[in-house]
Amino acid sequence: MSAAKPLDVPPDPTPEQRAVWRPLLDRVEAGNEAGLRPWDQHTADAAYRVLVPSSVRRQLADAPPTVRGQVDGTVAVLRVEPVAPSAAFQARTAGEVCSTLVAGGYGVLTWQVIVWRRVVVVLNLAWADPADTPSRPGQPPSPQRPSPKASSASAS
Repeated sequence: MSAAKPLDVPPDPTPEQRAVWRPLLDRVEAGNEAGLRPWDQHTADAAYRVLVPSSVRRQLADAPPTVRGQVDGTVAVLRVEPVAPSAAFQARTAGEVCSTLVAGGYGVLTWQVIVWRRVVVVLNLAWADPADTPSRPGQPPSPQRPSPKASSASAS
C-alpha cells in the first residue's frame, strides 16, 4: 500500500450522507433540536449556537489531540461568523453544506448553517485512523492509512 496522503480539499458529501442529514436539518429548521446538544454551555453571548449530535460528540472524544484542537478552533470561529470567509480555515461549500480539512488534511469536519435561526449544526467528523494522523504539525503520517473513521449525524 502506498504512503498516506492528506486531502487537498474536503470531498463533497455523498447522496447517502445528504439523505441522512436532511431530516435532521428539517427538524432543526422547524425548531426541534431533539438529539442535539450545544457545543459549549458557556456561549450565550455567541452570535450563533453550535449544535452537535451525540454520534459526532463520541467521535470527537475518540479523536487524536490534533483533530480535537482544530475542531475546537473551527467551532470557535463558527460561533462568531459561520458564513463569511475566515482566515483561520478554508471552508468548502457544496450546496448548503460546508466542510473544512483538519489535522493537516487527514480529517474533515462538515456542518450546515441555518442563518435565520442563528444555528450551526455539525453534521460529520471523519479522520484517518489515529495511528496514522500526525499528532504534531510537521510529523509525517504512518506509511499506511486505512479507510477513514467517520460519524454522521442521524435523523433519529
